[in-house]
Amino acid sequence: IRKMMTYNPEERITATEAYNHPWVNNCAPIEVDPSQALEVLKNLKGFNGKAKLQKAAMMFIVTHLMTKQERDKLKEIFLALDKNADGKITYSELASGYSQFLGNAIADSRELKDVLEEVKANKNKGIKYSDFLIAAANKTKLLTLKNIRQAFDVFDVTHVLCVDTCLLYTSPSPRD
Repeated sequence: IRKMMTYNPEERITATEAYNHPWVNNCAPIEVDPSQALEVLKNLKGFNGKAKLQKAAMMFIVTHLMTKQERDKLKEIFLALDKNADGKITYSELASGYSQFLGNAIADSRELKDVLEEVKANKNKGIKYSDFLIAAANKTKLLTLKNIRQAFDVFDVTHVLCVDTCLLYTSPSPRD
């Protein structure tokens, strides 16, 4: 602010410099498209976190096959929900998001706790970004036969059209 208030115009920062300053970018509220937030929150509600193979395949798909633009939209929504910017969406942050974008769509606190438990992959107190990506992604768009086949090929390391369940505990990476 002091740099913007400098009397000498040659020493004063420009409007563009002020707009691009880290302080403005880090403190500005994140604008989220309500329709996209609505879709993401509905996806969270319908997510089944107990299916290990599905989660592993979705992790591969969202990290390797989802477009940067799609990931960026999900990142914006994650950052908007993560009010304290600690990298996790807590129960209260999730409740606030559902209230803001869905009205009273989840009135029962038990149902909201179930959503939180389904999405988070571990005993953390909230949903990490990687878990959010898997659960919030548009499965109708991403789970195409081509994408599923590519994910399966990553897990089918023996090339016998069979996936060994012990492979699900390792991070998938594309073959060379």
